[in-house]
Amino acid sequence: MTSRLCVDARKRWGEEQVHIWRRSCDVAPPGGESLKDTLARALPYYVQEIQPCVLRGERVLVAAHGNSLRALIMVLEKLSPEGILKREFGTGVPILANQSANYRLPPGRRPSPEGYPVPRGSWTCGV
Repeated sequence: MTSRLCVDARKRWGEEQVHIWRRSCDVAPPGGESLKDTLARALPYYVQEIQPCVLRGERVLVAAHGNSLRALIMVLEKLSPEGILKREFGTGVPILANQSANYRLPPGRRPSPEGYPVPRGSWTCGV
């Protein structure tokens, strides 16, 4: 949801509803996609393309749309749907995530309670 659309949406549906659309896991705005939908697209790419580079010890910079980053952080920080609702990200503020070098995906990528494959390992995330 862009800034202009947010302003219009706040007028039409209210601040609380817009906040839910922008920050919840499985509630999509009209004509948009939920965080769950975004995660279904972003996580396979992360697991197949980014994570192997990290595990080889390469430094990787990920620049993406806020909802894509929010979906990945939800998994990497093991946040609940309620937890991601409260998590704030500053525009243009970097987030550093360090993964242990001995990390390996479990066979079959063990699903989380929400049904998403959850990378396991030692993560520290912060601004």
